[in-house]
Amino acid sequence: MRMMMVFFDVETFGELRKDRLHLCQCEIPSCTYGETEISVVFAESALILRGFGNSTSESIDEITLSSFMEFERIPAGYSQPVQLTMPALLETATKIQAIATVS
Repeated sequence: MRMMMVFFDVETFGELRKDRLHLCQCEIPSCTYGETEISVVFAESALILRGFGNSTSESIDEITLSSFMEFERIPAGYSQPVQLTMPALLETATKIQAIATVS
């Protein structure tokens, strides 16, 4: 039996961040997302997609994501992506933010 590989991409991370912000605002009245928090949140997401995942497609598979984030291990067979640049990370962060901030 073949298992289907699950991938997370810009759209997925944007929706996750949108849900997280909504939950924060509903559950915690003092919750604020200022400029600093916004910069960190979306840059973090971009780094996960481009640095740990596939930099070209801006995606990461569930197994790789779980290995890095849940188990804090470099997964077997992992190879470093192409050199990351600040403009590329900012481009991805901007895409994620655009999805997350749509009402």
